[in-house]
Amino acid sequence: MTWINRKTWPVLGLLLLCSDVFAGNFADVYGAHPYATGMGNAVSSFINDSSATYYNPAGLGLPSRGEFLFHQMEKRGDPSAPKDAWEQPRFNDIWSDTKSVFLNTLDNSPKTRSSAGPHEVAFQYNYAKPALNTSAPNNGDIKNVQDHYAGLGMTLDLNNVYDLDRGFRFGLNLILPGSGNLATVNDLNPTVHRYLQRGVSNDRPLIFGGLGLEVWKDHLYIGAGFTALIKGQGAILLKDVPISPDPVVPNQQVILELKPQANETLGMMFHWGKFRLGFSFRRETYLFVDPLTARAQTTLLGIQFDFDLAVLDLYHPRTFTYAFAFQATENLRFSLDVSRELWSKYGLSRTKREYYTPYYLDDISVPKFGVEYRWNESWTFRLGYMRRPTPLPGDMPEETNWMDSSQVSYTAGISYAFLPGAESNLKSPILLDLSLQHQQLKARTELKVNPTSQNPIYDYGGSAFHAGLAVTVFL
Repeated sequence: MTWINRKTWPVLGLLLLCSDVFAGNFADVYGAHPYATGMGNAVSSFINDSSATYYNPAGLGLPSRGEFLFHQMEKRGDPSAPKDAWEQPRFNDIWSDTKSVFLNTLDNSPKTRSSAGPHEVAFQYNYAKPALNTSAPNNGDIKNVQDHYAGLGMTLDLNNVYDLDRGFRFGLNLILPGSGNLATVNDLNPTVHRYLQRGVSNDRPLIFGGLGLEVWKDHLYIGAGFTALIKGQGAILLKDVPISPDPVVPNQQVILELKPQANETLGMMFHWGKFRLGFSFRRETYLFVDPLTARAQTTLLGIQFDFDLAVLDLYHPRTFTYAFAFQATENLRFSLDVSRELWSKYGLSRTKREYYTPYYLDDISVPKFGVEYRWNESWTFRLGYMRRPTPLPGDMPEETNWMDSSQVSYTAGISYAFLPGAESNLKSPILLDLSLQHQQLKARTELKVNPTSQNPIYDYGGSAFHAGLAVTVFL
């Protein structure tokens, strides 16, 4: 029976075009959009572009950044319109802003809106280069790790279909790995040295979608969305298997059915005066193939063997995010997000449950902090900080070799808006977002009770550099 199992595993591997992956997520590790990355991803109480489908879908009910830019264009043609803070004499800005931080904190004013109701299309590319080091045995996950990824986002203002006199938008955000792979699946052996959230761990697409609605004008927003992945079932038929003391290669027929699955994302925002509150919930996602039944038929006496497998992979934890922001002045904002990720809910697939020592992962809290300053109608600057503890416990089982480090991220971002002018052929604004990120990975040592050459005591750590660029067009 064992030789049949040995021959079935390669069939499954070839079937799924495997590479070694486990839990990972470009958006969690680096960011879903350069705008958000520049603020340390602390945006869940006010995010209003296509990346709101990831951070908080309620933000799709807010006036978009495109509406702000169209509003600036409309003000140019109205000399009686009141001036914004950056249009005042620059010499007085710092003192005026400092005084106004604590003034009129609970006073409400209408959101900046434009009659245009623009749609948006965003293109992004992210260069991510981890510099990882370890004394563990080398493998493909450690050498030449590259986490490049690209994205396409869009939002549609549904008020162009039926005017509700409320913010109501649909958003979609697609993130693809730079390798070009659309689906990479493998049920990992946890005893092999693998990075948990970098390298090929991130080699999978992310698809986020959602709807956001303004329920109480200028105050309350709700949203619902989805994260898409894959589920399915299949079978392997091994025919004409001769009984032999030596390994054999049977005739093979493989059938696998894979369908999309969508796990929900929910969000809410509440704005009052200068305060911004946000909450979002994202259900855990994973690829699941169950059952993958296998049947072997021998050539002697028609003996038949049956067994089944289950593949569980591409896990992302259930996440709750609590967010707060303070709009100190018209052009200065501070924000704080805390995400609670429930890694403890991950479990081994049925193919691994019987053969490997059970292990567990810890739930983690990820604090994020950001600050944004709008210099004028075109230039905006951001800084951010994020601390992400590792979900790996300090007393991992001896056989388990998932490798991950606690990280501290420092980020900076800048935006520039190209606005149509009287002597320009440009008809709609174009927005550029650039972000830079440095991640420092805390050094970690894995101790083994009975170390061997294949499972030694080892250290690992390092750093990562990430740069993102997005171009957003408003239509």
